[in-house]
Amino acid sequence: MLSISRYQYYLSWFFDQTLLQTQSELHPNLKLMLSNGRLRLEAEQAIYSFEDKYEVFFSPFREMNFERQQFRRVLVLGFGLGCVPLMLTQNFGQQQAQYIGVEIDPVIIDLAQQCLPEKVWQQCKVYQADALTFASQHPKQYDLIAVDVFEDMTTPLPFRSSHFLEQLSEQLLPNGYLCYNTLAFDRSTINESMAFFNDVFSKVFPNAKLFPVVGNQLLVGQKI
Repeated sequence: MLSISRYQYYLSWFFDQTLLQTQSELHPNLKLMLSNGRLRLEAEQAIYSFEDKYEVFFSPFREMNFERQQFRRVLVLGFGLGCVPLMLTQNFGQQQAQYIGVEIDPVIIDLAQQCLPEKVWQQCKVYQADALTFASQHPKQYDLIAVDVFEDMTTPLPFRSSHFLEQLSEQLLPNGYLCYNTLAFDRSTINESMAFFNDVFSKVFPNAKLFPVVGNQLLVGQKI
């Protein structure tokens, strides 16, 4: 577990604290920050994790009353520092769920192991793999699938295909949820997100909903 002094914790409510700077083959500049008492992982142009301040998932989870659900298996494509299992266990009562994480960058996986509380990490099984390949080779079923896959500021096109979404739909249990993060911070990215939602996502999930959050939109489909 990462060691954070009380001094760093209190200062983080006034000034962001840089805890660690590192790099990997995929990310030439990774920063682990402490901000308002939460760990935030930053890449060159994007934030990959921010505990319960990762509003793109937290706010919709709260609006959908996920604390009333009983999740047994959750798949997270684009694991980052594990903010999805962290918020589900700590804020939405999902302490009994098993979390399967897929993260392509081994350096980020190592950081996640250092940053997550031991109890939460023990509920996670994290694979170093390409999320597209993993989804096709591990056809298990889940109550919730979270897609948070980015290469800096873009999501690779294969992840936006009907084929990929149909594959994930087949891996959902009845009434299971697919929660898909998209960027929406300017006119271009908003239009791109809306086009994906209307032309692809809603055709695979006719009951789809869109949750706007500052800088992002979370697309949610439920398997009925």
